Amino acid sequence: MDVPYPDEIGSERQGELSESTILSWFDEYLFNHVPAHLIYVPKMKLISQSELISIVNPKSLVSRFLSTFPKSSAASREDIVEQIIKPAFKYAIFSHRWLREGEITYQDMISRTMSRKLRQSPGYKKLAYGCQFAWADTCCIDKTSSTELDEAIRSMFRWYQDAEVCVVHLAGTTGLSDIATDPWFTRGWTLQELLAPRAIKFYVSGWSPLTDATNDKANNEFVDLISTITRIPSDSVRAYQPTTDLIHQKMVWASQRKTTKTEDIAYSLLGIFDVSIPVAYGEGDRAFFRLTEAILQKCADPEVFAWSGPHSRHSRGMAIPRSPRCYYPLGVELGFRNRGDKHFVLTRQGVRIQLLLVQGTLHAVPNSSARRFHPVGFMGQQSNPVDIEAVIPETELDEHRWALGVINYEAQAPELYPEQSYLCFLLRCRFGRDQSWTKVNTSLAVILRTTHDYKHVHKSVKSATVYV
Repeated sequence: MDVPYPDEIGSERQGELSESTILSWFDEYLFNHVPAHLIYVPKMKLISQSELISIVNPKSLVSRFLSTFPKSSAASREDIVEQIIKPAFKYAIFSHRWLREGEITYQDMISRTMSRKLRQSPGYKKLAYGCQFAWADTCCIDKTSSTELDEAIRSMFRWYQDAEVCVVHLAGTTGLSDIATDPWFTRGWTLQELLAPRAIKFYVSGWSPLTDATNDKANNEFVDLISTITRIPSDSVRAYQPTTDLIHQKMVWASQRKTTKTEDIAYSLLGIFDVSIPVAYGEGDRAFFRLTEAILQKCADPEVFAWSGPHSRHSRGMAIPRSPRCYYPLGVELGFRNRGDKHFVLTRQGVRIQLLLVQGTLHAVPNSSARRFHPVGFMGQQSNPVDIEAVIPETELDEHRWALGVINYEAQAPELYPEQSYLCFLLRCRFGRDQSWTKVNTSLAVILRTTHDYKHVHKSVKSATVYV
């Protein structure tokens, strides 16, 4: 519970809850936590927030509440919101993979001449599932209004979070036996639609409930099945909290999901990471660059750099990936807690970060496109050679100095330790020119593994600030 504002202290202590105060809380909740349009299910009509107020009639609710509320009692804003405001505005929210045809649009809902064929379409029947108010992205957003669309996209995670229940329709599923192949698990927007709601109910083809539970998130066996399908830990499926930690893990969740519009790859992750950026359809993959930029401003976790593949074309450096596809399960425990440079910063020259440099030589691997890195100064079997998947012509191997920039080193004592796996950037510096290191993109993550024989060798590993 939040600490009260100073001007709330007196009224809370004295039990002074006026009608005007509670009504102002109704308005504040409505305009900040309830979608701009809802479906009024009894009449299958799209209503605005002003029409919602008329149906709910807050003044009547408040008068009834105050008439039974003991004058000597105290109640905070949070108490009032939970007791009368949220229940008054409660709504069901829908999640599904859009139909190829038959979906009801915003224009259909505001039209008074919807045809009988349209009213009998699968999309319309879906919306009739039993709640006084409901919301669906197909028909409750006026997509001709850029302002409303921008607000909806940036508020959507919160709308799913505040909904009474999220109703998920798996149109391609007949039961638990084939749920894993349903396209719903491959779409970008459905990730937040799975994680945000506190209560969720799955229905299969024909609108049969998938389980007997009222809230499928309370069914541990089912949650474990969803966890297996999505590779999302069960605890996160049950009760997800949006933050900018565990970035690599969360990007992996999104890495194989698809969206029709390129920009939605980024916009669908805003709520997952609790960041906000303006919506600008037409910008293409620049949207993901701006999302990552917003994440970097809030996070202090070098795990954000645990990716491989192409870098963003919208950054001067090469530390920001082009897409969530650049993140994949690494198959090794790297351990980023209390490791690496927590003070990295995005600049005009790229990301400025302190790394541990392990210099070495890079060679071609016979009968392979890979390149093999041999650390210089390591004694005997202190480290395994590192095979690197990267597009580097053989003619360039001898034209540069090569190094691995270790990201997840021990921050308090910057050096390497035995039997550890270290995530690295591949770096190069051309002979005879300035001594600045530049990053080289690799198709797979670069992992340096020290053996049990490893011992720190003087000058073989050194700390350096690098722009990548």
